[in-house]
Amino acid sequence: GDWHGEVFGLNVNHVVFSQVGGQLPGRGRLYNDEGIVLYELSSFFVEDGKLVYRNRLFDAGLNVSPGPTGDMMTRAVVGQGDNIVFFDGITFAKNADDCAVVSFVLPSDNGEPQKHSVFFTKQ
Repeated sequence: GDWHGEVFGLNVNHVVFSQVGGQLPGRGRLYNDEGIVLYELSSFFVEDGKLVYRNRLFDAGLNVSPGPTGDMMTRAVVGQGDNIVFFDGITFAKNADDCAVVSFVLPSDNGEPQKHSVFFTKQ
């Protein structure tokens, strides 16, 4: 589906495509009135019997983002419940058919982990 929200004072749009070949791919973008800030490619799939979420970030010119955010991130599932899946460092929760929350941890300016949440609405 096509999901919209806000994070870091930016608009975020993430589209999840239908499953193909055992993968559930997606693409995202962060943007404001001036244009695209970054893109994301992602996929959910099963590896070694575990559900995995993998993503990579790109700048507006489609260059791999510098620093740790540009590295491909692979996160294995660490738990799940009704309408929620916990991966190492990121959580996906569906609140209703048209509402979801994605929470993730990034280092703050002082290097300490800081949690961020995106409240998505399905379009």
